[in-house]
Amino acid sequence: MKHSLLMEGTAVGLISPLCEMPGVDGATPVSILSVPVQEAWDHLVDDLLRFRLLNEDWDGQGAEAPKAAIVDGVLEWVRQMRLYPQAITPVRVVPGVAGEVYLEWQNPSLCLTADVSDPAHAEWTLIVAEHPARHWVTDLNIPYFVSALPLS
Repeated sequence: MKHSLLMEGTAVGLISPLCEMPGVDGATPVSILSVPVQEAWDHLVDDLLRFRLLNEDWDGQGAEAPKAAIVDGVLEWVRQMRLYPQAITPVRVVPGVAGEVYLEWQNPSLCLTADVSDPAHAEWTLIVAEHPARHWVTDLNIPYFVSALPLS
């Protein structure tokens, strides 16, 4: 797996797996994931499925409904992330006002957001206290996921 430290001192990285995890048909056996972790992933998938039901002006202020291709791309990405037991579940997923979808990871030391405004790419923003914000883009065809990295 390709590990990429997001920022010095965060001990969180963006991982690009180079091979699938062992399991039935490439899936992680459910017994590996704790019930709370399974429930967190399930909740995330349920939220994404609800995004498909949003209409134009879903927020009463003119927001566009999330684009089906974007929701489907994020659903597939989440399904891929979920295959890796070391993947950190996003704390939330939210629809944007221009048809995009945001996934967010947060802890007391950082805020990481993946903005998916087209089905092929995620635009990342990392904010860590006392550091300038970082931005980059990844390809959604590669199943990147967020993971804790061992401290050396």
